[in-house]
Amino acid sequence: MDTSGECRPDASGEPVTSCLPESYGVQLPLVRAQVGPLENPSSEGFFYYLGPMCHCYILFSNSLNRFYVGACQDLNKRIHNHNKGKYGKSTFTSTANDWVLFLNIETKNFPNARRLELKIKSMKSKTYVLNLKKHLELLEKIKREST
Repeated sequence: MDTSGECRPDASGEPVTSCLPESYGVQLPLVRAQVGPLENPSSEGFFYYLGPMCHCYILFSNSLNRFYVGACQDLNKRIHNHNKGKYGKSTFTSTANDWVLFLNIETKNFPNARRLELKIKSMKSKTYVLNLKKHLELLEKIKREST
């Protein structure tokens, strides 16, 4: 971000991915709109804020042979925290430290991610979770229903 408060590419020419300083701990996704012909990229342009991408995620623990369904904005941090037991010793995910991402469903906002989480949890079925990954039409259907 330059001194005017506008997002601009830095001198390295690397694309700008966020206007917030790293100390904020949040990266906001941005899309750059090019000014001028694409053959001649310029440093001028403007950015659209897309809002934070949210996730409904399903983790799998091999040691427990169980799934866990959750919702969040920062997926990598969330998985790391589950594996480190940062959500308390009495939580379900603290019983294992080998959680891996089984399925990630990106949503436009957190309420949609949460609705998906609750829908999947309400099914109480390992077969249903496996079918979400196997049959994309089922996944698309519950995404539509949760919007």
